Amino acid sequence: MTVANTQRYTAQNPCPICAGHKNMPAGKGIRCTGFLSEDGLYARCSREQYAGSAESEDTGIGPAAWVHWLGKGVCRCGNGSHGLSSPGHRPSTTGTNKADTVPSHIVATYDYRNLDGELLYQVIRKEPKGPFPQRHPCPDKGEDVWNLGGDATKCSCPIIGRILYRWRELMDADPNTTVFIAEGEKDANRLWDSGLVATNNSGGAKKWEAHYGDQLAGRDVVVLPDNDQPGHDHGQQVAQMLQSKARSIKVLNLPNLPPNGGDVSDWLDKGGTVDELLRLAKNAEEWVPTDAGRVANEAHTLIFRTAADIAASTPVDTLYIAKPWVPEGALVEFSGKIKQGGKTTWMMAMSRKVLDGLPFMGEPTIKTPVVYLTEQNRASLRAALGRADLLNREDFYILAYKDAHGTSWPDVVEAAAEKCKEVGARLLVVDTVPQWAGLQGTSENDSGAALEALAPLQVVAGDGIGVVCIRHDGKSDRNVGDSGRGSSAWGGGVDSIISIRRPEGNSSPTTRVLHCIGRFDELPEKLVIDLDTVTGEYRAVGSETELAVIDAVEAVKANAPGTEDEAMTEADLFKDADVKRTTGREAILELLRQGGLRVVGAGKKGDAKRYWAPESDETKNAEEAEKLILSPIGNGVATEPILEPQPLQETVVSKGSQDVADSSGIHSVATPTLIATETIPEDSGRF
Repeated sequence: MTVANTQRYTAQNPCPICAGHKNMPAGKGIRCTGFLSEDGLYARCSREQYAGSAESEDTGIGPAAWVHWLGKGVCRCGNGSHGLSSPGHRPSTTGTNKADTVPSHIVATYDYRNLDGELLYQVIRKEPKGPFPQRHPCPDKGEDVWNLGGDATKCSCPIIGRILYRWRELMDADPNTTVFIAEGEKDANRLWDSGLVATNNSGGAKKWEAHYGDQLAGRDVVVLPDNDQPGHDHGQQVAQMLQSKARSIKVLNLPNLPPNGGDVSDWLDKGGTVDELLRLAKNAEEWVPTDAGRVANEAHTLIFRTAADIAASTPVDTLYIAKPWVPEGALVEFSGKIKQGGKTTWMMAMSRKVLDGLPFMGEPTIKTPVVYLTEQNRASLRAALGRADLLNREDFYILAYKDAHGTSWPDVVEAAAEKCKEVGARLLVVDTVPQWAGLQGTSENDSGAALEALAPLQVVAGDGIGVVCIRHDGKSDRNVGDSGRGSSAWGGGVDSIISIRRPEGNSSPTTRVLHCIGRFDELPEKLVIDLDTVTGEYRAVGSETELAVIDAVEAVKANAPGTEDEAMTEADLFKDADVKRTTGREAILELLRQGGLRVVGAGKKGDAKRYWAPESDETKNAEEAEKLILSPIGNGVATEPILEPQPLQETVVSKGSQDVADSSGIHSVATPTLIATETIPEDSGRF
């Protein structure tokens, strides 16, 4: 790029963005080494504090600069309009002020939505083409604000973390489908319209961020660079940053692209087809890092980030494999008593739902394959798989402890991570970690051994995979943070802890209580769950108090007398039902509300309130249904559920009646005119 002296900033014509110029002293934070574009539409400013969301550009003739729009409308930096009427701005040095003469207008808006479909921000495309400004909806102001938050002078919204374009559709797509990465939203949309899965990052070339790799973990990726130097550099940057995340990476430079930024849309416009694109992608070689990339990786360069960087590079809402139990990129400890807690049963029930992306205990999951490390032998494992309806699943990958005998723990974890990457799995379960890590005897009590066992799993979680570490609870019922057997360092090394326990007192053998603690607000402190042994599915019941009331309702109803004459006081009823007074009273109120109990008595001395349970219509119908018979009476149609034989007090003649009885008193259905009587005289001539 060649820049004329007249384009550079001077004391007489300073930078229209920061008012600095090249002759100011260096090292003071006021100098600007940028310049104006030839047409006067753009100002390149070298001072980052004014950059906002503006795109940076390496011109090759000096320090990097940020490109600001000087035409009508707003600049991408988010600081409003830099129109020539603003103080400090001047017309083009070439004599023609195109910023005043060329109007810009919006031709497209590209929505960036989270997984719930909520609009986070938009990228705006204008004509004539220039930088792509971004805006976000501000709920407090009730209007769009031209930045990505984090500027209190504009609005109260925090910094909005950038996400991949069409992220929700990307997550819903088959994880085994190739993802094409374009440089712009227009190209990504074109590929989606052609039946392919595609995405891009906001900001354009060389704006790829590391956390995007978490959203592409385990996927096959093909990068489609634009045909210019920034495009080629961008393709290499994307590949470099995905190499530890994606299952496979290819950088496909499409043939016969127009120079100066030709893209995949241009290629399709010139006659390229989807079939040809797929063929080129299939035949392309796997990307390998350059020597410079290898050196950088081997050097393990440490990157320090500001809090604002973290906010901008992470989603606002926590992403879950199974909400709220397993967040993406988190290490979760799941513990329970040996052979009685139900650890494996619960974990496999969750896995089954995750495999299909179906709700688990009423909360959403993300569809993904699962990699499962088990210590069980094949016989007991098969039984567990059968209970969870996992037999014959091709997306549930199991490594048995027996088959890994002799392999070091770090190597096992590395192999599991590679398998996750290979199949696109975002959930890894280790059952149990101490067994797999080779901790024997009192080794679990050693904090150093615990942290060493967790270390390789923390690396896997750092790649965006949810990792569940199953452990056994200790003998005593300790608090959830210390419930697992051994050193407390286990709990300190994970992001959340879930302990599954039997509830106190008398309860169903299928009921459990989850005790939880962790770093995520959505995680409940306690939750009662119940297993349906027919379907193998768990349901959330509520708190322990709610469970106690549910159990008390059943116990009170079962022990309440069936007639008013036998009605019992609450004290006697609670004694027979074996329920506590407080819980029993809540159960009585609930049964009275439902109509399951009746009350007699004034509730005063000598006339205490007494309770009885009338037989419900539902119970009657159930008993009657068991006695359904076919009757030859009348026209021989099938009877309704019959009643018990009842003696008739008098002879009844009914014309057209549906209610008929034979000599035994049994009622049936008939349509002719019949006579029902208790005793039929021998000489009556009837029947």
